[in-house]
Amino acid sequence: AEAVCVTTGAVVGVGFSLGSEKSEAYRSMLFCMAAPKDYIARLYGVPPEKLNWIMQGICAAFTSDRGPAGHRKLAERLEQQFPVKTIKPSYDGQAKAPVESTHPRDTKLEGAPSYVVSELNVIQMVKRELMRAASRNHTKDISRRLSDQAIADFARERRVATPHHYWDYLTRRLRTSARPMTLEQAVRSFWTPASLPVDRDGVKLGHRHYTSTAFKATGFMKQVGRTPDLEISAFTLSLVVRTIWVEVQGQLHELEATQRIRVGDEDRLVTLSELEATADLLATLRSQTRTAIGAATNRV
Repeated sequence: AEAVCVTTGAVVGVGFSLGSEKSEAYRSMLFCMAAPKDYIARLYGVPPEKLNWIMQGICAAFTSDRGPAGHRKLAERLEQQFPVKTIKPSYDGQAKAPVESTHPRDTKLEGAPSYVVSELNVIQMVKRELMRAASRNHTKDISRRLSDQAIADFARERRVATPHHYWDYLTRRLRTSARPMTLEQAVRSFWTPASLPVDRDGVKLGHRHYTSTAFKATGFMKQVGRTPDLEISAFTLSLVVRTIWVEVQGQLHELEATQRIRVGDEDRLVTLSELEATADLLATLRSQTRTAIGAATNRV
């Protein structure tokens, strides 16, 4: 899912989901709009210097093209944060022309349909789309959007007619409707709430454990062993499970996935579905290991 500013033509946010256009894609898109882009870069494992993306803030109201995910439940939840101005009908490009005109154009070939299977995994495709979105803000010609005064100002300030410069130009003149939102507010609004179990190694999601220095300092872990089936309120994003947020006494804390051995960032960057698949493989491996240990013990 992609959010486009109708004034500057800038891509202000992108979101993702697996399989189809789900509400998760729209909510992660809105989180991308609200969060600092250096945090987005860290979240998805993109070098910050490759994501020169100054757009940040939630719009006062938005127009949805009502794709498969643009259903009423999503609209009702978003209206708690800001008004849903319009929900346009599906398959009606003219109803949302400013957005539709920004979509990439593909050449239509005659004959039987063909499909290209990417050699990239899910996280690599996510990184590619993030960098593409940031790049379009520097490579798209929006000179037709400029007023006569803006053209003169651009020439005087030696700017070029791209969404990046137009956004910066309007922001410096306090002509923006982008509403700031703290990172914690954005997590509460757009991440998926969950209740996760806690054991002596930390908060557990699938077969992974999560913790942080700030979380340990809260004293919450002292309840482990005293409280049966201890759980904690958490927030997750299905395509990024290197990081989760948990709530302790009304405050949010960001937790990182822990590993018993040193691993690179790429090993931490997996989707929730991949994490669940790995958990199933781990359960099978443990079962096979117990059987092998039993056989080895009998031989001894």
